[in-house]
Amino acid sequence: MKKAESEIKGMPKLKVIHETSGKLAEYAPLALNLHEDCANNCVYCACAGASGEGGERPLLESPEAILAALSEDALALKASGDLREILIGCPNDPYQPSEMDLGLTRKAILILIENGLRFTLLTKGGTRATRDFDLLESYPSTRFGSSLIFISQDDADRWEPGAAQVHDRVDAIGQAHERGIKTWVSLEPVIDSGQILDLIRELHTIVDFWYLIVDVKWSDFREDAVALLDSLGAEYHMNRGPEGSREKQAPPVEAKAVSATRPAPAETKATSEPKAAKGKKIAKPEPVELFPDSEEGDALSPVITEQPVVEVPLGRIRIDTPDALKYIYRIDTGEDNQIDELAQSIEESGLIHPLVLLLESSGTYRIICGYRRFRALTLLGETSVPAKVYREEEMSEDKRLLISLTENTKRRNLNALEIGFFLESAHRHLGLNNQDLSEQFGRALGLGTDKAPVSQATISKYRGINRIRTEGQSPAIIRDIIEGKLPFGIAAEVLAPIKDHLERNALHERIVSPFNPTRPQLNTIKGQLEALGGSIRSAFEDQRVNDSIEKAGKQASGKSRELVKRLKLLNDNPLTQKQEAFSREVSELRESVFGEEATESDFKIIPAARMNRNEVSLQIKITEDNFEESIANIRKLWKKQQFKKLLTGITDT
Repeated sequence: MKKAESEIKGMPKLKVIHETSGKLAEYAPLALNLHEDCANNCVYCACAGASGEGGERPLLESPEAILAALSEDALALKASGDLREILIGCPNDPYQPSEMDLGLTRKAILILIENGLRFTLLTKGGTRATRDFDLLESYPSTRFGSSLIFISQDDADRWEPGAAQVHDRVDAIGQAHERGIKTWVSLEPVIDSGQILDLIRELHTIVDFWYLIVDVKWSDFREDAVALLDSLGAEYHMNRGPEGSREKQAPPVEAKAVSATRPAPAETKATSEPKAAKGKKIAKPEPVELFPDSEEGDALSPVITEQPVVEVPLGRIRIDTPDALKYIYRIDTGEDNQIDELAQSIEESGLIHPLVLLLESSGTYRIICGYRRFRALTLLGETSVPAKVYREEEMSEDKRLLISLTENTKRRNLNALEIGFFLESAHRHLGLNNQDLSEQFGRALGLGTDKAPVSQATISKYRGINRIRTEGQSPAIIRDIIEGKLPFGIAAEVLAPIKDHLERNALHERIVSPFNPTRPQLNTIKGQLEALGGSIRSAFEDQRVNDSIEKAGKQASGKSRELVKRLKLLNDNPLTQKQEAFSREVSELRESVFGEEATESDFKIIPAARMNRNEVSLQIKITEDNFEESIANIRKLWKKQQFKKLLTGITDT
């Protein structure tokens, strides 16, 4: 329940941190909203109360002003001893694509940590949030939360078109859990109760706390959810229902100021079986079980069993040709800072998982799984690597591919490009169509479940993104996908279908990258540009369009909305179009006759108000000093065909 300010002894007057109300108060008593818009574009979004009426962020003039106000609020809360938890993430997501450039959330986190305040994050941004895990893992008075209501990616695409993919959000939770960060999941609103229960079953080992805000109409589901959570020994909060409040335990967050000391890395025991290089610690290898749900005789049935781990010289592993890397699905940008982090982790804690290699008849090796680990070990100057090795002559190409695909799909943190690459390889090497790919790999990739399989259309979208990559003609788009700046929905449903890469790149460079529109906004802008110019690039040659883009880009907030409005005006208002075209021609005529320095005060043609009559008013500035020159200019003007057109052809302009 929200407390009145008068009930909170000594509560200071705050600028950007606010009391919560309504549903939001179920999560935390205070909230901080950093971003002006939200790119998730969730159909069900009704998150209000973050900062007063409608949950809108206070209109401050810049990110610097927001951070300055936050610093004042944090100091005030610290001085008053107010350690109530602050929710960062409603109504606008703290890890939407624009955050990757702004860095506003990270700076806010640092301010809260410096003042010893409790806070929690709620996001649908997936692994974009992992950028800040170095701060969270060393600060016990915080939690990382994600909003999840679907396992089916198709349902998520319909209801949360701008959010990170479901598997990407799950991966972020898993990474937080592995790094000792307290995790929680918001399971509201309830749209498909069966998928909510499936999420609890699938993720309970990596989620520390659950929030369920359940409508009265879901009374049966409420009982099922409570029974399931209790059976798993889970900690949760459920809002009040017909029978009263259901709360097993309060959110597990310490309510005290803490020091930001990074915990020591966890120890990992080394197995005595393989002889590891100095500093490496190798977990005992688990048996490889390929496609455990397949039936005997299925084309994708298990093909191998446990392999021993041996030491392999790094110099004998080939990575010099595309063929040598045919089983690698990681997309390497050459700017992968995670390789440095992985190298540091291996140096501190040892290599947990051995590489998986294929021994060729020539005596060299190909990587089946572990390319990033290979690069990290090379960076560390290691000379050998522990690996599970399979012999080329012992298996067919199909079996090699199956091993590679299985090893890669054990991980949930493939990005959209890598998933597309994986699916295209399975199609090419195994002859699988989209339905086969959905059935065989959808669940392994985190795109669906047995009850809610991913659709063929979604499989096709992933393969479409991969085709952009193989084209090699849209590097900026590929980079933004890898770095998490470009949402899957926009990449797959708006950019990928544009066959002309120049059109695609122009839309990305001029609109997507600077404006960060939602998918519906981008579709509208794309349609408006095509209506104005016949094509996207032709529209960008229109000065009216460029003026609209420039003016919309200067808006303090709502840039995409402003651009939609301005382009719509150009398309829908014939009078405006005629007036602007007339004005351009007059400007060209003025410059050609009166010179580049001339202004409207020197020469001006004024059409009829509605431009529906063949008459104009002509204004020419004549002074005693420039009389002869002005008369000469008038004669020159009269000979211009463009001038006669402006005088007589207004209704056709």
